[in-house]
Amino acid sequence: MAKKEKLVKIVSTIPGAMLVVKKGFEQIKVLSSKIQKLYILIQKYRKIEQKEQVLKAKKGVLKETIIKLVSSNPGLAGLETKDNIRTSVYESHSQEMIYNRELMKKSLGPAYEGTVLEDLRLTITLTPEYQKEELTRFLKDFFASDSAYKKLVKEKIILRVDEPKLNQLIKQKQIQLLDGAKTVKESSCWNIKTTTVKE
Repeated sequence: MAKKEKLVKIVSTIPGAMLVVKKGFEQIKVLSSKIQKLYILIQKYRKIEQKEQVLKAKKGVLKETIIKLVSSNPGLAGLETKDNIRTSVYESHSQEMIYNRELMKKSLGPAYEGTVLEDLRLTITLTPEYQKEELTRFLKDFFASDSAYKKLVKEKIILRVDEPKLNQLIKQKQIQLLDGAKTVKESSCWNIKTTTVKE
């Protein structure tokens, strides 16, 4: 885990502006012309950054309004101007397969191991007692304390199912999935895309 570098401020040749340097480099020598150039460039960068933040917020509001307008008019899909610039507003759909581990085991029986791979995902929570340095030692000891493990680590088993093989087993009637073993979660989101239309 990378350790955050300590930074310090030193006087510069520009009134009201300080140079920020890494600790240990307080005696650094930078030409006045370079400091002046850095100052000008950073001021320009900040203005653009501020504008981008404002534009991002405005874009979000516009996007929400456009989507609301289009979605309330079935069949409407956007707008094209005479310069062949088309802005499409569309809804995309996706599906996520959710598997119940215990029901999949019961459904597949001996075929479970050859059809399903299990990944163990560990989520580690930082607490005041275990900050970066402590956590590093904690991990090096490979969860030496069972109580610390239970306190900081959340386990989750992720199933990776060989769908073609599963479908083949079902089709050949070698297995029958129990109710709840596999569920399909559908979701959708609206998108806006602008493109140039070629005639």
